[in-house]
Amino acid sequence: MSQWNDGNIDCNGVSVHFYRTGSSDKPNLILSHGFTDNGLCWSRTARALEDRFDIIMVDARNHGLSGAGPAQIETLADDLATIIKTLDLAPVTAIGHSVGGYAVAGLSAYHGQLVSQMILEDPPWQLVSSQASPSREQGFRDYVEMMADLSTAEAVAHGKSLHPNWHEDEFEPWVQSNKQVSFNAMSLLNLGDWQELLPHIQVPGLLLYADGGIVNSAVVKLVQELNKGIEACKVADAGHNLRRENFAGFLQAIEVFMQSHNTSKNC
Repeated sequence: MSQWNDGNIDCNGVSVHFYRTGSSDKPNLILSHGFTDNGLCWSRTARALEDRFDIIMVDARNHGLSGAGPAQIETLADDLATIIKTLDLAPVTAIGHSVGGYAVAGLSAYHGQLVSQMILEDPPWQLVSSQASPSREQGFRDYVEMMADLSTAEAVAHGKSLHPNWHEDEFEPWVQSNKQVSFNAMSLLNLGDWQELLPHIQVPGLLLYADGGIVNSAVVKLVQELNKGIEACKVADAGHNLRRENFAGFLQAIEVFMQSHNTSKNC
């Protein structure tokens, strides 16, 4: 990534860090990571697509090199919108994983004029709300402390024990992100009600899910009842981290969607 640029943009008083693969006439693609990740956790995807896109990878607030602050979905969406407008990127293709996917959905709902299409990789959408409890927040803080105490080599070994099927390239940014995430990231996060968001999205969308992920077939059905413009594609042999567990399947799904924009069929 030596040729990639990076910088900071003030987003409502919080400095938000980003990485950019280039500045050119290529179409713009913004990538929004999941909880505890950082922008560079998209590195493998960026390397696969940078020949065709100018790619911006954002460190969400409370993650990576970005500053700390309350993180409602509206706030995360506003951060992405500020980056798009400041860098004059619109309209963008926006891809997000997990909480980052939820933020991309928020961006598409609240700032749809900035987005040409959105792709959501297993957002944390369930039929029963799962807001963090005090015990879960403490467990997260304990985890952050544990990762901080590990050497890089120890942290990589821990990551490989948790995710033995991930590609080798995934672990360096994963370890870095887990050592950078704010101790208070979970307590500052407020996911809200995703079902209220969907009817306001008017851009073409793709929802990627897998048997081992968060989104299940009942959620997919509800998503498409609430917004008929969102396709759904089930990626085989994967869980919540779809692109890390089936990179080829992930790339194929997004390539088909981006080329066709055919929202009348599921893959």
